Amino acid sequence: MLDLKRIRTDFEAVSDQLATRGVSKDTLEELKALDQKRRDLLVTSEEAKAKRNTASAAIAQAKRNKEDASQQIAAMQELSATIKGIDKELAELDEAVQSIITTLPNIPAKDVPVGADEDENVEVRRWGTPRSFDFDVKAHWDLGEDLGILDWERGAKV
Repeated sequence: MLDLKRIRTDFEAVSDQLATRGVSKDTLEELKALDQKRRDLLVTSEEAKAKRNTASAAIAQAKRNKEDASQQIAAMQELSATIKGIDKELAELDEAVQSIITTLPNIPAKDVPVGADEDENVEVRRWGTPRSFDFDVKAHWDLGEDLGILDWERGAKV
């Protein structure tokens, strides 16, 4: 998985490299915008939590001095509701960022040729010769079903 910090700091290079893997620049710009919004909201949340902590200390001090703190308590309850809303929005943004970043491919090495699919791959070397069989070769999942190891219909191991 790509590091968000690298995408932030070296956006153009990462964008160009991922373009060779079929990732549009719009996807990366959306990711960058979501990440920036998340970071700004995180700062807002931390500031509100710091304010809440300061207000809690002031309320505790007022109660120790047997003073009326009802206005401060009401303000803190309002602030707590705001913090809950911010935290909910942060969770949604985190989910959106993760859903994009988990679909991004790795950055290809500089010496990897650019191609549309596997047919355009360059064969660098071949070791030995591929085996040929006098029967139809099955995929490994078909062998598992034939041997009774896997049951794809139930989606579980037997």
